[in-house]
Amino acid sequence: MRPDPKKQKKHINEIRTDIDRIIRFIESENYDDSSRIEIEALKMACAVYQGITESPLPVDYSNPKIRECCYYVAAAMDLSRYIKTIDDKRKLKKARHHLELIGSGGFGISATYQKQQYHNSVIYERLRAHIGNAPSFEVARDSARKSLELMIALAAMSKFDEVILENPNNSNKDPKNPDIIIVDEGIRFGIACKSISSQNPNNFKQRIREAIEQIKESIEDENVDPRKGVVFLDVSPLLNHDYLYMPEGIYSWNDGSGGEVLQQNIAEVMVKLLGEGDGHKLLSPLFADSGLIPCIIAYGHSVMMVEKDGGFFPHYYKAAYLIYGGDHSQIKSFTKRLNDALHCQ
Repeated sequence: MRPDPKKQKKHINEIRTDIDRIIRFIESENYDDSSRIEIEALKMACAVYQGITESPLPVDYSNPKIRECCYYVAAAMDLSRYIKTIDDKRKLKKARHHLELIGSGGFGISATYQKQQYHNSVIYERLRAHIGNAPSFEVARDSARKSLELMIALAAMSKFDEVILENPNNSNKDPKNPDIIIVDEGIRFGIACKSISSQNPNNFKQRIREAIEQIKESIEDENVDPRKGVVFLDVSPLLNHDYLYMPEGIYSWNDGSGGEVLQQNIAEVMVKLLGEGDGHKLLSPLFADSGLIPCIIAYGHSVMMVEKDGGFFPHYYKAAYLIYGGDHSQIKSFTKRLNDALHCQ
């Protein structure tokens, strides 16, 4: 059984239109044409995917090129969906510099798989040959890491009163600002975002300490309210996306099980990096004397093949894994609303 072609076409066309709007938005001022490859790739992948799914032939989702297409379409869909949920589009001006980074680093799962896990992209290479003068791989990878900040900010813009983004070009220069400040009913929450690509437990804990220090300094500088900081860790680069996309031997996951499988994989990564035990035991040494609530959010996303209605279709899953040690009542409601926003709920 295949998706309804009329609904599929309408959905893809809407995504392509939204990507065009984003391109026009970031082109409204000086914009380097050589740094737009990845955002053009999102649009191109949607066109290719539309042609594939409208064909009468069955789709071979195991083909690496089609899989790449699915990742790009999932990222484009995600970006489009977040922007649609923002009622006041003027808020997007605060994300302008991060939106520009999509051009070099991509967004969502495509940024994770291709830039942070070093997988080649046919679409990217063809566009690079056409446009020329692409950014260096290190620049592209840094932009991909910062797409996490954009995702959180766009999600929060639909749920909270105000979202303040640190300029990504200055983020390594001013540690007194968290990556994102979210204002909710006059309370200023700070989020320090870290994209994790090392499997070394010591490096992982050091990244958490850096995030804690970043929030501490922002509280001391009165940019964030006391005990209102959150450490947000993206462990997507450490997930086995080959296994999650299409598990060997069974081809797909059962409908409804994808989210649980993803969350289990995130939990396994966290055990390897942080160790086993309750949140208090694991987090207390890291948060000692920080004045912060011992709490981290481990986030991951992946595209997974799902069996549904007699057919097999790619599905974009996200999961957030909350670890806390002790009383986190002061940020519990905030983290729940943030998680809902990440899922556009």
